[in-house]
Amino acid sequence: SVLPTIPRSSQIMLLGGSGSGKSHFWLGFFLITLYILIKNKNYKAKIFIFLLEDTREMFEDRLFCHVLYTKYNISVDPMYLNSARHDILSEDIEALFNDVDKIVEDILKYCILIDNIYHPTGLYKYLRTESGKLGTHFYEDKIFTYKNEDGSTYEKVTKVYVRYEPKDPDEHVIIVVDNLNNLAEESDKETKIKGSVRDSMGKWCRDYARLQICKHWGWTVWNVAQTALESDRQQFNMMRGEQIIEKLEPNLSALGDNKVISRDHHLVLALFSPSRFGITMYEGYDIGKLDDTFRSLIILKSNFSISNRKIGLFFNGASSYFKELPKLTEMTTEVYNEIAEFRKKQNH
Repeated sequence: SVLPTIPRSSQIMLLGGSGSGKSHFWLGFFLITLYILIKNKNYKAKIFIFLLEDTREMFEDRLFCHVLYTKYNISVDPMYLNSARHDILSEDIEALFNDVDKIVEDILKYCILIDNIYHPTGLYKYLRTESGKLGTHFYEDKIFTYKNEDGSTYEKVTKVYVRYEPKDPDEHVIIVVDNLNNLAEESDKETKIKGSVRDSMGKWCRDYARLQICKHWGWTVWNVAQTALESDRQQFNMMRGEQIIEKLEPNLSALGDNKVISRDHHLVLALFSPSRFGITMYEGYDIGKLDDTFRSLIILKSNFSISNRKIGLFFNGASSYFKELPKLTEMTTEVYNEIAEFRKKQNH
C-alpha cells in the first residue's frame, strides 16, 4: 500500500549503514518479489546485476539460503551452508540441495550477473550493447552551423539521438548496482586527470542512469549506497542525555561520497537498525525484544508514492529475508514471542 510498484523509467536508491542489510534487502525484498511476479503472473523481466562488492558465489549462496528458508523453513547462513563453522552441514539439509538448486537456477535464468566491471562508463557501455540486442536506437540527421576561428561559418550534418524502441514493450529491464561507493575512478577524456569516487557516482547516476537509461530506454535502475561513516556513530543530546534517533537514522545528507546524487533519483529508501545503537524503543516497537531482527524501512524521497514514512520489518539476515511487521496495534505478545523463539533457534 505504501510502495505499490517498482515503476519503469525510474532510478531508485537504497541507503544504509554498514551491516544494515542493504544487499540482503534488494535480494530478498525486491528480486524475489519480482521473481514471484514472473512465475505467478507471467510478468516479463530481465535483471542486470552489477556486483561491485560481493562475489558471484556470495550472491548465489545468499540466494540459496533464502530459498532454503522460504521453502523449507530452514535458516542457515552462507558460512554454515559451506560448512565453514564448527558444526558441519547436516545430511538432512544436504538432501534438499538438488531441489533448492533447481529453484536458484530458475531465478538466475532472469538475471545477468556482472562482477568484473567497475567504471561507470564500462557499466554504461556494457548496457548500451545489451540494449541493442533488446531493442533499436533511432537517430536522425540534423544540420548544425559551426563557426571557424576566422569568424566564418559552415554547416555540418550530425546524427542526433531520437528514441529507443524495445523489441518487447512488455519486458521490464532492471539494473541493480551494489554498491555505488565501489565505483572506480575515471580519468577525464580531455585533461587525462583522474577523477574521484564522487565524480564516478555523479557520472553514473546523472549522465548515464537518469538521462539515458531511464529517460530514453525506459529501464529501471536500482542503486545501493552506503551512508557516511559519521552517520553510523552515536550522537547524543548532552542537555537531555538521550540519543537523538533522528540523527542516527540514514538521511539524504548522509550520502558520504556524493550527496547531490539524491536529486537524480525518483525514489530513495533507507534501512535502519536501532539495535546497533542500543535503542530499546523505536516508533513504538520494543527493540529490546526484537533486537537485530528489526529493521526500519524509511521512504526518504518519492516522486510517485508516500514519503517520510517508516515501515517496521522483520529481518532474518542469515536468509536475506524481510517481511513487513504487523501494525503496532497488532504487535501482540504472541508476535513478540514468535520472534523470540526464532532468535533462540538462531543462537543455537
